[in-house]
Amino acid sequence: MDRRRQSESRPNQSEVNVVVDDSTASSGRLLHLHALSIDSASLPNANEQMSRWSTLVLAYKTLGVVFGGLVTSPLYVYPSMPLKSPTKEDYLGIYSIMFWTLTLIGVVKYASIAIKADDQGEGGTFALYSLLCRHVNIGILSSKRVSSNSSLSHSMQEGTEKKSRLGIFFESSIVARRVLLFVAILGMCMLIGDGILTPAISVLLAMDGLRAPFPSVSKSLVEALSAVVLVVLFLLQKFGTSRVSFLFLPIMAAWTLSTPLVGIYSIIHHYPSIFKAISPHYIFHFFWRNGKEGWLLLGGTVLCITGSEAMFADLGHFNQRSIQIAFLLTIYPSLVLTYAGQTAYLIKNLNDHDD
Repeated sequence: MDRRRQSESRPNQSEVNVVVDDSTASSGRLLHLHALSIDSASLPNANEQMSRWSTLVLAYKTLGVVFGGLVTSPLYVYPSMPLKSPTKEDYLGIYSIMFWTLTLIGVVKYASIAIKADDQGEGGTFALYSLLCRHVNIGILSSKRVSSNSSLSHSMQEGTEKKSRLGIFFESSIVARRVLLFVAILGMCMLIGDGILTPAISVLLAMDGLRAPFPSVSKSLVEALSAVVLVVLFLLQKFGTSRVSFLFLPIMAAWTLSTPLVGIYSIIHHYPSIFKAISPHYIFHFFWRNGKEGWLLLGGTVLCITGSEAMFADLGHFNQRSIQIAFLLTIYPSLVLTYAGQTAYLIKNLNDHDD
């Protein structure tokens, strides 16, 4: 009887194990949940740091893809101008035009406005047309409303209930819709043409630089070498944006950083007060003095923004922030200093603009 009572009063070993297991499991779950809460609290900061780092890496990669045409434009801006006996005032006016062209077209138009008009992360002329077709019934493409991450898309969606007069006009006029399609196709063709001509001009002028240290190099040899380089460049496109960017990054980064250093040297050595030409009144006096000849020179000054459209056209390969960081912090200051150095040198060497 005593043994039976002791066995009844003593808890079962399995029950003890269950209790212990339950207590340890619950405490383990509590510790796990506490660790998760700590990780979740630190996760946004980690993600934010990773996002910033990846954006900076993308910004660095844009130098090898997006801005190749823009940073090489100093090779041919001044040589393409039909200057005849230019004066110091002429060069100050030309630099003022180039500075404000880079500022208004590069900084304001592309880096601040156009780059935000993406179509679900894609940029370019057809992206704009597709965005219009999605929100306005202009034919060709469906006007079905779909979600988009574009800031322009959100602003357009807010105004879907009340359409603008321009939207109503395009919907009601078939001629206007066809003209809009023609403009979109024309813009695409011009972009393709620029993508073909700009590398050809850049490579040809770069190769022509061989004739300075090596006068024995003939012009036909320069053209043949340029053709070989261009064929190799276009054959490399099939390997994708990432590999092409990796290949050209060191070259374009070295070019982008070295040309403003040469510009700073020329500014200090030849004409330190060159930045007074930033004042727009030099533009007014330039056209006032030169008249029609001044307007003809605009064909050369506009070349300083050659390749700037790639900031919007190549948006699908990169994001908005990376392109903006690369342009505003490296490309734009580099070009401003490079053109300033060229102009400072030409003010002291008035007839060297062809080289």
